[in-house]
Amino acid sequence: MKKTIYLILISFALISFVSCEKIDKVAENGTLTEVEFANSTLSAIAASAVGDTITLINSCWAVNDNIAKVEYAHKGFKLATLALKWKVTANSVNYEYSYSFNTDSIKVEETPIATVTDLNPFYQTLMSSYVVKQPFVIPNEYTIANTEGKDVVTNMDAVYFDKFVDYFSTKINRDVTMKLFPATATDDGVYFVKNETDFTGALTDAGKQYIKDNLTKTIINNNFDAASSMGISKVTIISNTVLSTGSVAMRERIFEILIK
Repeated sequence: MKKTIYLILISFALISFVSCEKIDKVAENGTLTEVEFANSTLSAIAASAVGDTITLINSCWAVNDNIAKVEYAHKGFKLATLALKWKVTANSVNYEYSYSFNTDSIKVEETPIATVTDLNPFYQTLMSSYVVKQPFVIPNEYTIANTEGKDVVTNMDAVYFDKFVDYFSTKINRDVTMKLFPATATDDGVYFVKNETDFTGALTDAGKQYIKDNLTKTIINNNFDAASSMGISKVTIISNTVLSTGSVAMRERIFEILIK
């Protein structure tokens, strides 16, 4: 009976020892390569809003358990999709003009979040890996917004408004031009294309330039139909698993910014 109890205690001790031991996955399966490397996985990240605290998770292990540190960083961009629609009635005909485009991207350069050098608290026995968790508060530089209405036109950056005007100058005809700018009605062929007998309805290069020089935000809003600015922002999380030898295993995850 004593011998049986003794064997049971020894077995229990061995089980306890094994459960806490750091297991070298590659060593157990033989040498796979002459180059030392780290195995690293960065968990997927759900869409989140600015100000939210998310948890970054890097699961990693190495041949000789010689991971020196795990680094986290972020980078990304934001932009907006601008859309504008307006309409004019000229000579009893309804004309509608619409256009949309993406603004230039505002880039967020790669910025460090944290460097973890003490990995022991993150070791998970069942996974035989370090599961390095790092909280991250999404910063204000990724803030975006959705806006609709005349304020989109009123507050629009001049560079983007000019882009709309450039486009509309190629779409507006003679009737609309004279409705918006009555002074052009006395044109003798400077602003409007004319054939041997009459005007064709098209604008000359000078006429298109006239539109570019004189079509204002006030005119657009006086003939307003719809306008919107829809923000888009994406963040890339970067994790570097660095060995004591200097080799680096980099992983990236991209997620979208939600608007609260």
